[in-house]
Amino acid sequence: MSERGFGVGRACDPVDEVPVVGRMRYAPNSGGGYAEVTPPRCPAGHVLGLGRVLLGQHYGARRRLYTCVTCQSTGASGASWSVADQPVIVTERFRPGDAVEGAVVTLELHVHGVLVGDLDYRLCMPCRLGVIEHMRIAADHRRRGLGTQLVRTVLDRHAAVAWTTSPVAPGAAQFWEVVLPASGRPGDARYCAHMRAADDQTS
Repeated sequence: MSERGFGVGRACDPVDEVPVVGRMRYAPNSGGGYAEVTPPRCPAGHVLGLGRVLLGQHYGARRRLYTCVTCQSTGASGASWSVADQPVIVTERFRPGDAVEGAVVTLELHVHGVLVGDLDYRLCMPCRLGVIEHMRIAADHRRRGLGTQLVRTVLDRHAAVAWTTSPVAPGAAQFWEVVLPASGRPGDARYCAHMRAADDQTS
């Protein structure tokens, strides 16, 4: 058990000065999927029980950040450290209709060979339009930058495209405003005639 301190109010050393100690560990959940395992002790040897560790995330480096509350309270240096995560693989799922201009394409995200998320998008290169329709991340893998990685994969592959998204939930609006380029329009999907025609061809 641990306390989570994502972003607001997290007291951590500057990320470039945080050492990388060990690798991220996961354990299977009884109900399926995998859950992150918090290290039992900090690098200084303090036990990281309930309320004794703060968890954060550095999204640029895609690393988990830990802060030992005991080290932090004494002003000790090295109160924060990070761990190297396991490889994350993003693959494109091919299905009938994917070759049709404007049809839905799905990216899948795997951690340890386990499917933990996917993203549906449409792309029309003649019109230079793209629409991100749905993104799903398993509950026990959220707040690790994986959703950001999925979106960035699509944007990096198709940089010369004007991106919009399907309507977004109020709590997700800030996320989409951050990850989409300045020209992006979260929640205001723009479908071209090719995308609408693709629905007729693949339905």
